[in-house]
Amino acid sequence: TPPVEPMIIAWAGRLPGDDEAEPPAVCVHDLRTGETRRLEGTDGADTLVFSPDGQSIAFHWDDPSSNRDAVRRVSVDGGPVLTICESDKADAFSSYFLFWDQPGRVLLLKSTPFRLVSVSINSGEQTELGELSGVEQVYGIGSPVAAGNGVIFVAGYGPTGSIACTLDLESLEVRLLREVAVRPRAGDRPRCRRACPAEGAHEGGLARAVLPHQSD
Repeated sequence: TPPVEPMIIAWAGRLPGDDEAEPPAVCVHDLRTGETRRLEGTDGADTLVFSPDGQSIAFHWDDPSSNRDAVRRVSVDGGPVLTICESDKADAFSSYFLFWDQPGRVLLLKSTPFRLVSVSINSGEQTELGELSGVEQVYGIGSPVAAGNGVIFVAGYGPTGSIACTLDLESLEVRLLREVAVRPRAGDRPRCRRACPAEGAHEGGLARAVLPHQSD
């Protein structure tokens, strides 16, 4: 099977030349055309993930002036922004953990204690799947990426470090893998999945690439 090249890269942040006072938004870069755009109606985005078919983007949205946060979705081509679900900040979702593993649901994380929540894409109905085990030494869980029957993510660990972990989506058990010496500081170049646009093409946020569908 030949390697599959990413078609679109998306990140939550700003475009070169944007005013620093401009709020972060969902930005997309099309590797086929070279076009880079900021999607309207996505101001306030801070974490994002592609749908399994690569046609939509779900993102966490936070309004500092309100007592609510939300998970919303938008087509990679832009258009209407739809709210998947909302939450009171007293019991808010982790703004860094967002995983779209099936066409009909996204997985979110709530803390104190860490609980995995399944949210219906269509109805917004929330179902708590249970508490995570093995997370006594970590904090700030985020940036999940698919790995076998679960996900791999990075979490805060110790006073200044981070650690790579896996989460089994059936048992909800977390395993600590390898410690990273220093956690990235605010303003550092964002981490990227699979590919990044050219140097300086984005500021802040986590870049993610969507791959074209390929049958076996």
